[in-house]
Amino acid sequence: MSTEQQIGRRHGTSMYAELLREVRAAGLLQPQTAYYITRITINTAGLSAAWGLFFLLGNSWLQLVTAGFLAFMFTQCAMIGHDAAHRLISRSRLINSALGQGHFKMTPRSHRHSMQS
Repeated sequence: MSTEQQIGRRHGTSMYAELLREVRAAGLLQPQTAYYITRITINTAGLSAAWGLFFLLGNSWLQLVTAGFLAFMFTQCAMIGHDAAHRLISRSRLINSALGQGHFKMTPRSHRHSMQS
């Protein structure tokens, strides 16, 4: 046990509890709704552009570029869904659940994770 932990325990608090208080006081655990609205909008535009390019290119080797971009965009969908599962987007459980489920359903089947309420 480190000296800092021993000092924290002597004073009746753990280092984690102190850190958690500081994080909460700084507002770091508050939902970042504006950030996620922007992120979801950019993600939707990127997915739309990728699928548009997919259909525009047709049967071409350039589809490899589209595939790479779609892989990136699907990863973004999974990350947004993950953040929604941790209730980082909204204070509403229903909104987080709907966004999380919607984003996970957009990802390929092999990468889906189940969300537990």
